[in-house]
Amino acid sequence: MAQKPQDDTAHIASIVGTGCRATRARMHARRITRAYDAALAPTGLKSTEYALLTAVAFLENGRMHLLAEKLDMDLSTLSRGVAGLGRKGLVEVEQLGHRNRRVHLTAKGKQLLTMGFPLWQAAQDKELEREAAAG
Repeated sequence: MAQKPQDDTAHIASIVGTGCRATRARMHARRITRAYDAALAPTGLKSTEYALLTAVAFLENGRMHLLAEKLDMDLSTLSRGVAGLGRKGLVEVEQLGHRNRRVHLTAKGKQLLTMGFPLWQAAQDKELEREAAAG
């Protein structure tokens, strides 16, 4: 009688599920994102939107490809995020050529960035305290 091949799936799942650095990093990132999202809720922005708004402010009328480099994002993902901020009236995009665009904050975007800063800072402080406590 032929021996049935050993099923290692449970063993593999146990090792990867508890030890995979990429999985653990994504779980950690989701937990942190939830904390920042909760802190920024009064602004109506998610932490990803606030980070994008901040990057736009930092680059001051930056071109989209420079913004994508700074955020380590592909241009199509960035364009979707910028379009969402544009629909909220927080940024304006200026077409400089066929494939060249510049983005800047509107007055409303500057106001929301400023309003969100103490909320972001509180979340940042909590996360830094949590990390220090975890060692």
